[in-house]
Amino acid sequence: MVNARGIHLRTWLEGRHLTVLNSSLTYGIPTYLTSASGNRSLCSIIDLFITNDTPLLRSPSMKVFSDLSQGSDHRLLSLSFNLVVSDPPVLDASARPTNP
Repeated sequence: MVNARGIHLRTWLEGRHLTVLNSSLTYGIPTYLTSASGNRSLCSIIDLFITNDTPLLRSPSMKVFSDLSQGSDHRLLSLSFNLVVSDPPVLDASARPTNP
């Protein structure tokens, strides 16, 4: 379920060509859990990994830990990936300026 704030955030992200990695790597797994009155639990996906360049992230993986919260309502998150780095352009030696 997406609330009004989530819709506003999605519009803002799309307008800036940003991507939330949670949706493709850990879809539906809450990052925030707390107890409410009446023995109910509230959960949300509020902690996000956001990027502007997904093609540079090769083999991304994300983990939401349920046992390492350190006493917080927010779960510990881990993101790992291989970064694609392109080779720098090769300069033609003949195009270099010479010192007089």
